[in-house]
Amino acid sequence: MVAVIIVLAAACQRAALPASTPVRNTEIKNKSGQLILAGHASPWAMQQPNYKEWYDRSFNNYTVDAVTAQQLKPLLANKTMEIFLRSWCGDSQREVPRLLKVLQDAGMDTAKVSLIFVDYRT
Repeated sequence: MVAVIIVLAAACQRAALPASTPVRNTEIKNKSGQLILAGHASPWAMQQPNYKEWYDRSFNNYTVDAVTAQQLKPLLANKTMEIFLRSWCGDSQREVPRLLKVLQDAGMDTAKVSLIFVDYRT
């Protein structure tokens, strides 16, 4: 799991917003004028209009391996998780919804999953 998060963070190389950013479920405009999510958010933030289409497509079109989900279940019990991603990054758009589906199928409470959206400095 940690490798997946590291790969996602490295896949779209740019400098991140400072880790101490107080923003929560916030949209900002990047240098291109595109609205993106920034800061800490819950998974439901990706159900907002600007993100829902890619999130639903990736989540709904992915089939979780049931054996893997069952193997992960005891490992995820009573755990919390932070996922760093970029709402504009194709790798994040494809893999994070899939990861959330795996976690959900493995019985992890998604309320214990925190998303931290990062972007390059403007």
